Amino acid sequence: MRRIFVVVILVFFSILSLPGPSLGQQAAVEVNRQTVFNDITDFIATVGESAEEAKEIKAERRAERREKRQRAKNRRKKKEMKRRMKEQQRIIMEKINARNSR
Repeated sequence: MRRIFVVVILVFFSILSLPGPSLGQQAAVEVNRQTVFNDITDFIATVGESAEEAKEIKAERRAERREKRQRAKNRRKKKEMKRRMKEQQRIIMEKINARNSR
């Protein structure tokens, strides 16, 4: 039983140590992701178009989606920063009030 546990632990840590994409690469993948739904809607949008026009339309749609995801990501970051700032302000005010009440 003990050997099985040791083997499981070793496998777990070996999986964790596998190289993966860096944070920068992960961010790029997130912004540039292409889903099956996007592929289907791109196909529908380019039905009946020439190959060159279809390529341009797909590029425009991908750029629009990328910009939309980037704006949403920036909004989330801004909201998180505001939340952290309010929390820090609350902590500071609690310290000030604690000093004043003594």
